[in-house]
Amino acid sequence: MERYVNKKIKINTFLIIFLIILLFNYIVSKRIVYYDSNSYWTLGDEVIKNGFLAYPESFRGYFFPCLISLLKEIGIAMFSSKWILFMVFGSLCASFIITIAIPSLLDIKNITKKRYFIGTIINTVIFLYFWKDSILYPLTDIFAIFFYSIGLMLLNKIINFSKEKFSIILFFISLFVGIFLYCAYNTRTIYLVPSFLLIISYFIYMFHKLKINKYLTICICAIGIVIGGSIVAYPQMKINHQYTNKYTPKVLTEFRS
Repeated sequence: MERYVNKKIKINTFLIIFLIILLFNYIVSKRIVYYDSNSYWTLGDEVIKNGFLAYPESFRGYFFPCLISLLKEIGIAMFSSKWILFMVFGSLCASFIITIAIPSLLDIKNITKKRYFIGTIINTVIFLYFWKDSILYPLTDIFAIFFYSIGLMLLNKIINFSKEKFSIILFFISLFVGIFLYCAYNTRTIYLVPSFLLIISYFIYMFHKLKINKYLTICICAIGIVIGGSIVAYPQMKINHQYTNKYTPKVLTEFRS
């Protein structure tokens, strides 16, 4: 009888897919940027040097461009290459989504090691054929999906913990849910509505399923999500204030007239 998938197999498969995508990235990448990718590549450079208030007035959220600029600076300092850590991070995000996030969110159970491995290889080939540009260039799609999928997985963790009993762990998980969902929104604003509806639906589910500490658990989780989101939203609020004179966490969608 074939072995079913366990954590060790998932980790090994993740590492294999990560190395495949990283090698593909290293070989195929032209290490140049155009149009939107050029904006994301350069928008955060002044922030790294002069702080968040140096971020220019833009329709794009601060988080992704600043993350790229940080990876560039570290890459130059450690490896004399501004591309290497971007390649590593992009490959990590893609391999995580393919090997861990998708099977976890689809709640695939009792799948054999062989079927799981073949499935991830097929998904990797499809991804590299149709969507390779999402990791070859600094574009937001795959990174926003990465942040959003982690938020989803953590929400599932909240459900599992809350079924047993209230725990302080719930607060910290909720904190990271807020962090990752706001990162997804700030990276790709289309995730605002899905994130909001997702949180509401999970709270409704918890309200109907919890037997004890129902209101306390939901309240603590909501506070954790708000605080987590606020932590990563604060720089965006400071940036927005200097251009609109308002402390708002949303990504600007129009310039001053």
